[in-house]
Amino acid sequence: MNARLAFFAVAAAALLVSWCSSFVLWRAAERGDEVVTLDARDMGALSVVAVGTGSAWENPTRGGPSIAVGAGEDVWLVDAGRGVAEGLRRARIPVAQPSVVYLTSLLPENTVGIDDLLMTGF
Repeated sequence: MNARLAFFAVAAAALLVSWCSSFVLWRAAERGDEVVTLDARDMGALSVVAVGTGSAWENPTRGGPSIAVGAGEDVWLVDAGRGVAEGLRRARIPVAQPSVVYLTSLLPENTVGIDDLLMTGF
C-alpha cells in the first residue's frame, strides 16, 4: 500500500511540475519574439568605447573595467570586468563581435566577466 501511495505522489508531483513548466515555456516563447539580435557594429575609423568604467569595488551604476577598441567591423576587448556582456549590449556591440579579449592582468576585477562572454555566445 505504501509503495502505491509513493508512486502516485511521485506521479502527481511530476504532472504538476510539467504543467507549471509548460506555462513558463509558453511565456518565454512570447518574450522571445520581443528580443532583437544586434547587427555587427561598424566602428568606422579607429574607435575606443568604454564598455565598463568601474573598479574592483562594486558600483551598481558602473560595470567592471572593460574597453572595446574597434576599426571597421573588427572589435577587440581589453579586459572583461563584471557585467561586460550587458555593457557590450548597451554600447550596441553584439557579444559575439569581439574577436580577441586582451587581459591587462589576471586580477578578478579584469577577468570576472569572461564567463558572461562564454555563456552568451562569444
